[in-house]
Amino acid sequence: MPGASFVLAYVHSSEHVPVRGTVRIEADRTLRVTQTAFAGFGPGLPELQAGDAWEIKDGMIVYRPPGESVPELRVRVLPITQHRLRLPSGRELDLSTLMGPGGAVLLRVR
Repeated sequence: MPGASFVLAYVHSSEHVPVRGTVRIEADRTLRVTQTAFAGFGPGLPELQAGDAWEIKDGMIVYRPPGESVPELRVRVLPITQHRLRLPSGRELDLSTLMGPGGAVLLRVR
């Protein structure tokens, strides 16, 4: 499934703004963040610099990071963050309810 993308969406835990990350699966089974969309700034969100690729779309700042591929993504999930994962198939998982009171979710291609 190289070239397929999935979307991780959540509510920022301290800023309470929506955040959405689009991640592409590379041929070597690594993951590359191709887009991060967010409705405000806060800890852990991109700090835009001169020359960065970004635009405002549907009330969100859409940033396209130059980023490198990573073997996996570890995500801290809490009920308050309402993490949702939309798979390449279109199926959506509510990660916040899967984790009970909270925990870490590891995303990687097997």
